[in-house]
Amino acid sequence: MFEFLRKLFRLPKRGRTYLFPLPYVMNASTLFYGVTMLQNAGAFQKLPKDIQEKMVKARDAWHALRIKAEDLDRIDDQTWGVIAAKLGLEWKK
Repeated sequence: MFEFLRKLFRLPKRGRTYLFPLPYVMNASTLFYGVTMLQNAGAFQKLPKDIQEKMVKARDAWHALRIKAEDLDRIDDQTWGVIAAKLGLEWKK
């Protein structure tokens, strides 16, 4: 039945289940550390450009950043695996 409703309302099919509260809020210090760590791991460059811009803008202004499930779903599985491991976020496919 849920598959029928998903098709009826043209909702995207989610391939991942996130085991942490969403929207996920990264405070400024976590964001500063996270961007640097992801750049060193080579994962930051693989993120969609708009997410990169949001992260850098929030980091430079020392503001928190809210990340929604829709943002996370656009990241490929390999890159998301690196990000989740580095930040200690649990998820399942």
